[in-house]
Amino acid sequence: MEPEFIQANITQPITFKCIISGNDVTTIITWYKNGKKLTTSSNSHAIQNGGHVLIIFKMAATDVGMYQCFVLRKDVTVYATAQLKLAASRPEIIESFEEMFSPAGPDVGMQCVGRGVPAPNITWLRDGSTVNFTSNDFKNYHLSRQMLANGDVLSRVVISSVTVQDGGLYSCHVGNAHGTVVHSERLEVFGVPFIRKMKDVVGVVSDVILLPCVVVGYPIHQITWTKNSISLPNNLRQKIISNNSLMISTTNKLVDSGVYTCEATDMNGVGMKRDVNLTLLEKPVIDDFNFPRKKLNDRVSVSCVVSGGDAPLLIYWMKDGANISAMTSSSSLWSPFSSLLYIEEVGSAHAGWYSCVASNRAGKVQHTSRLFVDVPPYWIREPPSKQEVVMGKDVVINCQADGVPAPQISWRKKVTKYSPSSSSSSSSSSSSPPIAHANGTLMIMKSTKDDEGEYLCDVSNNIGDDVSKMVVIIIRGLHNNANDIHTITATQNDNHIQLQCAATGDLPISIGWSFNKLSISWFDDDRLVVTSRSLHSNQQTSTLTISNVQRSDAGMYHCTAQNRYGRDVTTIRLNVLSVPEVPRDVRIYDVTSRDAVVEWAVG
Repeated sequence: MEPEFIQANITQPITFKCIISGNDVTTIITWYKNGKKLTTSSNSHAIQNGGHVLIIFKMAATDVGMYQCFVLRKDVTVYATAQLKLAASRPEIIESFEEMFSPAGPDVGMQCVGRGVPAPNITWLRDGSTVNFTSNDFKNYHLSRQMLANGDVLSRVVISSVTVQDGGLYSCHVGNAHGTVVHSERLEVFGVPFIRKMKDVVGVVSDVILLPCVVVGYPIHQITWTKNSISLPNNLRQKIISNNSLMISTTNKLVDSGVYTCEATDMNGVGMKRDVNLTLLEKPVIDDFNFPRKKLNDRVSVSCVVSGGDAPLLIYWMKDGANISAMTSSSSLWSPFSSLLYIEEVGSAHAGWYSCVASNRAGKVQHTSRLFVDVPPYWIREPPSKQEVVMGKDVVINCQADGVPAPQISWRKKVTKYSPSSSSSSSSSSSSPPIAHANGTLMIMKSTKDDEGEYLCDVSNNIGDDVSKMVVIIIRGLHNNANDIHTITATQNDNHIQLQCAATGDLPISIGWSFNKLSISWFDDDRLVVTSRSLHSNQQTSTLTISNVQRSDAGMYHCTAQNRYGRDVTTIRLNVLSVPEVPRDVRIYDVTSRDAVVEWAVG
């Protein structure tokens, strides 16, 4: 079948096709809906094209279901299935009622037909209030509801023995999960004007107030408003609007409070009056207050005075948007119009925004002020007493503190001060001077032995005592006194020549010598002697003595110093001067009167 699934709207035409392969005149096609056989034609559908096509003229709620086409050919039956569903839709009013005029006595009916998926619910209102069909006020009202064959919903209201009081503006509200639509018309019942009960109105000073006057009966000649027998409106703030309500703008408690009278009459001056009482309330008014700046352990006392607004008043305190807990602070109500907030010993946790909230029947207001509590500096991340680092590595020391106001953090080494973002160098020869960041972190890039020493982190905010911490930085590593290649010259047959190498670093230090990349220990030569000694607690020297210097001793000597933190190398070039040897193979040619060319071989 094609299609296998359709989701359609109400009144939409539907077509199902039963597609069969091959062409055999003996084929019989039968259609079913929800297991029941469909007739060839009806008011709602038709089977056409030899049974191959099922047409539903206008989709209705009753058409929803499972459809099957059965195919019989040569005693073999096969079938296919398709589903038809209603698509979800906003409600709409298909049928409604018109404005009606009726004498008192007969029955009056009105109805609405609604459509939508899911099926809509229909409610009725009279003059803006829901009709309660079980109430004594509507005992002559009768409601009926019916689901029509196409899925529409019919709702009908019948008013038996209609009276003047039954007149008014009627509305049917048709709604489902996707929305609501409304239809409204008036029912006018001939008779003397009648004013429905008016509830007293309570409003807030300065707001716009509406005093409704719902009048039924027909015909109505005149509707008027008075207060203290004075016709209204009598100022620019008062206005009678289209539904006969009295609107009062920018209300004033002294002027506008009181009893208002609405009167409706017919052409003969016969009618009805009703009174409504307007009560205007003032919202609370809180006098300004502010917290003085406090330090730790001070006492705090602030009054919240509500100088205006109608009683009774509810006054309470909040901190940072939450009700104040008795564990952090206390409040005491010492008169019906004020509240005292007090804190016996203020701490850093008490700092924040405090709101005094006052409320009455007219509304709620609040006044907010901030309490600052000065706090001396305190450690968040205290630096260590000592920090060791391998020479050449970066040094990072965190010195983090807080307080109110935010403290300043500085670093000092002896007489040198490193302020935040400072990069001024001390008396050391470091190529990368220490840098103190604003968050208190001290950084020394590619540390050298000159960076060793005592560093003081000092934290101050001019509140209470400063906090500080001395940090000893120890640079572990190895350093030869001479890193560049230097040259020593000796003469052949000198009694001896000494090559010296000094290394500074953490002991123990081992020093070895090599000649032309071969360790001295590989040479079985009594002329080469290595001696070592310590000069200071962190310095080691080594001397290579060469006796009876020979031309073969010339070359590159490497002094390698090593400890547990690393190694360093110094290079010495030894040049050996010697007496020239007797020339060999001497030849003279190209002799002229003034010159000649002489050649010979050395050695």
